[in-house]
Amino acid sequence: MKNKFTATWTGKFPTPYLGEWKVYKNKQEITQFLPTDKRTKPAYTFGEYAVWELSPFVSVQQFATDGYKMPEWIRENLYWLQLMADSDEDYALIYLAFHENDFRTTQYI
Repeated sequence: MKNKFTATWTGKFPTPYLGEWKVYKNKQEITQFLPTDKRTKPAYTFGEYAVWELSPFVSVQQFATDGYKMPEWIRENLYWLQLMADSDEDYALIYLAFHENDFRTTQYI
């Protein structure tokens, strides 16, 4: 099943952590429903992440296992997820969309 939600991160090399989330539902942008304070930070989905340093051209050779597993992430973000979702099944799809491009920096672990 193809996910109707897409969450892209605009940050690019050499400062991949400087960006913002763009969220789409059926290819229509719905970023306006994502709270402003969450647009420029990691999404905090669960996984193992390469950690970026918060200064240009510095890479940190370490990995961190961090974030909320799907049920906890949905509970933590339900107040804004309800604005994007048409049904309860959409919450998992939104989580997976963010997880695909989630990241960590030394500031956010």
